[in-house]
Amino acid sequence: QRLLQTTLFLAETVNWSSSAKVPSLALRELEQAVIVAALEAGRHSHSRFLQGAAAAAAPHHVRKAEEYIEANWSRLVPIEELVAVAGVGARTLFRSFSQFRGRSPMQFARLVRLQRARELLSAPTSETTVIGTALACGYSNASH
Repeated sequence: QRLLQTTLFLAETVNWSSSAKVPSLALRELEQAVIVAALEAGRHSHSRFLQGAAAAAAPHHVRKAEEYIEANWSRLVPIEELVAVAGVGARTLFRSFSQFRGRSPMQFARLVRLQRARELLSAPTSETTVIGTALACGYSNASH
C-alpha cells in the first residue's frame, strides 16, 4: 500500500513537473522514497536493516574527524591532530566514536587505510606491489 501511494505521488509530481520545474534535489529524494518503499514492500535478505531503529546522527566533531582521516588516508594521523581538528578533548572524541561508530578513531583510521589499500590492489597497474601499496597507505612497517 505504501509503495503504491509513494509511486502514485511520484507519478503526479513528475506529471506536474512537465509544466513547472521541480528541483533536482526534490526528484532525487522522491526517487529514494520509492526505492525504500519498494524494499519495505516485501521480505528479503536485507529486511532487518530497514526494520531496526535508525542510527543516531553522529556529533559534528565525529564527522569532522572522519572527514580529516579520509582526506589524510595515506599517512598515520596522530590523535593530537584529530583532537585539534575536532575541537574536543581526546576522551570526548574516543567516547563519541565508540558510542556512534562502535570503534575508536584509530580503528576507523586503520579501516580507511585498509579500504584504500584494497582499492589500490583491486585495480593494479604494472608497477603495483604489495609493499608499495602498503607504503602509500601509511604502513611503514612491512610486518604490519
